[in-house]
Amino acid sequence: MTAQGDPLLGDQGPILLPAGEISISADGTLSVAGALAGKLRIVDLPGTEVTPVGNSYMAATDKVRPASDTVVRQGALESANLDATAGIANLITVLNRDFNRIADPGTGAGIGATRDECFDLCTRPRAA
Repeated sequence: MTAQGDPLLGDQGPILLPAGEISISADGTLSVAGALAGKLRIVDLPGTEVTPVGNSYMAATDKVRPASDTVVRQGALESANLDATAGIANLITVLNRDFNRIADPGTGAGIGATRDECFDLCTRPRAA
């Protein structure tokens, strides 16, 4: 069961784990206190469109297939492929550059806007 109370999805349907020490093998097989409890359902989504469903869950719109060449690592945490500090610093740099460009009427792009108008222009979602 997840922290939100949702069951784990296994090859044979939901997996209900009894109390005890849980171990997960590299192929996704779950054992509790040494006894087999089920196997995680791990799938590939080749070219499949997925749609968000609630709290970080995704639903596949097409058929999925069992995953190949995958490894499950017990106790490992997946990290983002982004350095958060560098991302925030880059965001501040971009916003500052936009703010200065909009505020300075001498640049040709500037409109001599007030501080609040510049902030609004810099933070407003842009059309795609």
